[in-house]
Amino acid sequence: MEYNADAFYDYYQYREDKAEKISEDTEILEDNYENEKPKYNLKDAPQLFEKFMKDYNKEYKDEYDRNRHFQNFQSNLREIIRTNEESRGFVVDINMFADLDKKEMESFYGGGEADN
Repeated sequence: MEYNADAFYDYYQYREDKAEKISEDTEILEDNYENEKPKYNLKDAPQLFEKFMKDYNKEYKDEYDRNRHFQNFQSNLREIIRTNEESRGFVVDINMFADLDKKEMESFYGGGEADN
């Protein structure tokens, strides 16, 4: 899955060296972002997904739906890892949107209705 850079940045939490709120779900934190980079490994995706579900009170309608969201989570985790490795001057992290696919994210931000 390849993301449009502008859209990708809208869906994840950002951390830079200035503190300011940029939306209800996204906050820029004051600190050295290099020291705050989350260190994720894709092999830990199952455990990270379990933590994500607990942290964000995620429940899925059935096993198929859960597996679909897990696949989305893994794909988004790959993007988080890749982006943070590139040292772009900000850090992205797992947030409440980490289990959504591109279409669901666009529907959420565009006000449309996502297919479930």
